[in-house]
Amino acid sequence: MNASTFAQSTPESGPLANAARFNNPLSKPIRQLASRLPPRPICDTLVEAFFRERDWVFGLPESWFKTSCAQMWTYLNLRCVCAGGSPPSPLRQGQCERCARDINPHWLLLLFSVLMLAPRRLIGTAADDYFRAAMETRKLIEDVAISSPGYSCAPTQNIAHGVALSSIAASLYGC
Repeated sequence: MNASTFAQSTPESGPLANAARFNNPLSKPIRQLASRLPPRPICDTLVEAFFRERDWVFGLPESWFKTSCAQMWTYLNLRCVCAGGSPPSPLRQGQCERCARDINPHWLLLLFSVLMLAPRRLIGTAADDYFRAAMETRKLIEDVAISSPGYSCAPTQNIAHGVALSSIAASLYGC
């Protein structure tokens, strides 16, 4: 299974499946939560420290996790190139790669949970911020499940991925 299955919502697994994402009210909260991530160098340092010093308790697959992080950062660095953007594009709003997908909120929950468990000497009081972001992401996941019947009816394999990510995250932030 490739990392993008987890880090990025696909048309079948995304919370905004079968909807115009640029107009969907759930797209904005996902992007707002993603904006609360630390800059990539800091995030990479915290993730590295988590795996070096804390993961022995949890057993997350390091290579999968880091690959998923890299794919997420690649996505976050994309810029919208839809009509009206700069430079102009023949694509209609919502058709470019940046607009057509969102980050999987289950992945964000897991990432925030890992960040909050980075060693205290590196993270300090930011652990509380990451915990709050994890809880807000969990609330968003619940809101998505309630408000998007298509998401709840996604193929079973995709639902299982989301449940697995959320369950792993719960075990992390429950510590």
